[in-house]
Amino acid sequence: MNTPDPAHPVFFDLAPATIKQTPDPGSFRLSSATTAAFWGANADKILCETHVVPEKFPGVSAFLGSHADYGFGSAWDAPGVISGPFPSCWKSNVSSGTPSKKGEVRHKFSLNACDDCHSGETATQFTHVKPAFSPATLSGFMTGIDVPDPGGEPVVRHFNDLARRGQALEDTAQGCRFLPTSFSQKSVFALTSVE
Repeated sequence: MNTPDPAHPVFFDLAPATIKQTPDPGSFRLSSATTAAFWGANADKILCETHVVPEKFPGVSAFLGSHADYGFGSAWDAPGVISGPFPSCWKSNVSSGTPSKKGEVRHKFSLNACDDCHSGETATQFTHVKPAFSPATLSGFMTGIDVPDPGGEPVVRHFNDLARRGQALEDTAQGCRFLPTSFSQKSVFALTSVE
């Protein structure tokens, strides 16, 4: 029990932990054979955004990182080629150009890693919500932005996470008693009866 104020006891137990979905950037960010092996073994899961970065991966004692390395413009990359068809669950946000399978694996992996979703992959300078301003400002990733691929693919990707989340909510809510009417950033919910 940690009690900074005896009149208001606080109970918590903090323990060191890895960051999730982000390998140790110092060891595995660029030109890592381990990252290439992970991408090759999990390419379709990465493309469908169902992969899980394990704490350990064959050949290394620790794969997940203890911290994120936020360097603006950073992006994950690894040697090798990943080829073959895209899985049916893959959803592209490419607005121009034709991506390679390896380029899309690199993009989806980076997008789901802490340090690059908040940096080069989305052209964001660390935070997606800046509450210091009134009203709070949102990053282009949240509201809509086109970003050239930071890994060198000749493609541009469009991000609008508020719209993506709204669509996911609408898709999930189908069949519920509260159904969103057609989505906009200010969705209106209507009470309906479900037969």
